[in-house]
Amino acid sequence: MPVLLSYPTGKQKKDTYIDSVRNSCNQIELVSVLVVGYAFDVLKEGDIPLSLWKGDIFLPHDRTNSFDFDTLFDTAKFIQLSSGTTGHRKGIEFMLSNVVEHINDYDSIMNYQPDDVIVSWLPLYHDMGFIACFLASLIKKIDLVLIDPLEWVKVPSLLIDAISDNKGTMVYMPNFGFEIMSRLPGDYVLKSMRMWISCSEPT
Repeated sequence: MPVLLSYPTGKQKKDTYIDSVRNSCNQIELVSVLVVGYAFDVLKEGDIPLSLWKGDIFLPHDRTNSFDFDTLFDTAKFIQLSSGTTGHRKGIEFMLSNVVEHINDYDSIMNYQPDDVIVSWLPLYHDMGFIACFLASLIKKIDLVLIDPLEWVKVPSLLIDAISDNKGTMVYMPNFGFEIMSRLPGDYVLKSMRMWISCSEPT
């Protein structure tokens, strides 16, 4: 049963990050943590069961080969970690069928279209990035353009570029994301966009 963990960033102290990952490993009894090189270098000091990923992952861009989620509805599970804003992250177990039902509820409002393109800088270890963007795009078989969150923070206009270059139609953001975007200089005409979603916060 998989879980996505956060990765080390310059915004968080190394010891705090290691402690957070160690706590998640202990709480949900992770057998192994698959990491890329730079995360391995940070976590190797933390008594954490690590496996170093040395290869590349390639997923062909071909709608006809989209994964058939129907075969997993009744059996597939994953663990989502809470945000950790009030303490250590807590693992919550989900059935894929629960998520599909949730995405279908979204669809009753969003009215997903076959030519929709979600553009997102949201991290995949966060529920908004993982469920509302990543899993929704797979379940509804629509395109997703991902931007590294740390790169977006440095250059917020990357979102504008990604929407323009890929004819983006939907963007999910927390409130602070809209605040950052409102400070960008210049005017932007994004004719392809049909929906900006303020997600997971009171409006």
